Amino acid sequence: DLALMFHVGMNIEDKTGLFAEVARVLAPGGTFALFDVMRLSDEPLNFPFPWAETSGFSFVDPPNMYREAAEKAGFELVAERNRLDFALDFFNRVFARMEKAGGPPPLGIHLLMGGTAKDKLQNYVTHISAGDIAPVEMIFRAPD
Repeated sequence: DLALMFHVGMNIEDKTGLFAEVARVLAPGGTFALFDVMRLSDEPLNFPFPWAETSGFSFVDPPNMYREAAEKAGFELVAERNRLDFALDFFNRVFARMEKAGGPPPLGIHLLMGGTAKDKLQNYVTHISAGDIAPVEMIFRAPD
């Protein structure tokens, strides 16, 4: 009845295949909700990012690529929301807490990102701030 995808699409090159597979396993009339970082400009991206060290592992596509892939699979777009402001607010709060604490917390996602965590987060925030990328929510309904 429901499929969710959270920060995964940036690592999937074949969006058409992704939506076709979701359509295959989702119940008729089911809901597919996703939250992915999407491309808003044609500006080159500076790597690394939290999801990819290099461009060869990053497939950040614009919202229209998701919409087109969804339409090919028979999905109807129910809702779409750009979460750029949400992301900026989130990172401002995180960086303020880190500054107050004198550094990152002892446990956190930065540990999974390894030695390039600071560069990954900085590139992400820089490109969000410039409007090159943004997290986008999309909700689709599968055909009945």
